Amino acid sequence: MLHFNSWQDLEKVGIVPLTGESCAYVMRILCDLTGSGEDLLKSYFGIPGNSKFADPWNRGSAQDPHVSSILLDRHFNWPELVTYWAFRTGSQFVIVDRENESVVIPEESDEPIKRANFPTTARSGETWRL
Repeated sequence: MLHFNSWQDLEKVGIVPLTGESCAYVMRILCDLTGSGEDLLKSYFGIPGNSKFADPWNRGSAQDPHVSSILLDRHFNWPELVTYWAFRTGSQFVIVDRENESVVIPEESDEPIKRANFPTTARSGETWRL
């Protein structure tokens, strides 16, 4: 299972949070993007593929270099972005806990999950455990 519980977990999708101090109003978080992170944000926001983001602040790794950067609002709904990424990359099932801002995505290697075990909608405060 892939678990996303905070901004730091966005590194799994190519978005690397760096600092909140680069915004003069402390309203946004500076993030470096790998190639996959940049593609994800362009797709999510409907930005044309040939558009250019700001230069990256850090290099990243040789295997996954940082190619650009962006300032994202602190209240950006990252669980929705992760859900979008999951469906875009072929996931059939995503568990979103809106109260705790977390997302769980089953992987191919996980035991099969039967949808019948989960309600189709969650009541406020309800959590689903695997």
